[in-house]
Amino acid sequence: MLGMLINPGLLHAPNTWKLWVDYITKQEGLAVRKAALVHHDGTVAYAGRGFGLPAKDIQKLGAYLEGTNNNDKITLNGNTYIIKDIDQKHLVAFSGSKYYIITRSNTMYIIAVCESRQKFGEVVTLLKKLARRLIEKDF
Repeated sequence: MLGMLINPGLLHAPNTWKLWVDYITKQEGLAVRKAALVHHDGTVAYAGRGFGLPAKDIQKLGAYLEGTNNNDKITLNGNTYIIKDIDQKHLVAFSGSKYYIITRSNTMYIIAVCESRQKFGEVVTLLKKLARRLIEKDF
């Protein structure tokens, strides 16, 4: 509290998670329109404009990534997606027009919505890299 009185700029410090989401969505040519960083319990660390995923949908992601739910489809926001690729650290689901790409760190999911079949692989690579950075920082 005393630090805020000494340095008023602390009150306007940027949200670190917002910077991560902006980094994801502003990558040139990747067709990522929405992204978020969400804790495993469903609480949102930061979500970009237009992103909305209910906590109950986020909470069930763990079962898919851990392999306890072997279904080849997942329902997110009331829409059914076909799971294209999955392991313990990431999930890629396709709806016909967009890809939900989810990577996992120790405490958070990084979620992005990609609208390009040609670019979703690059988005997966980017999100895996960011998830590794979160793990290195013990998040």
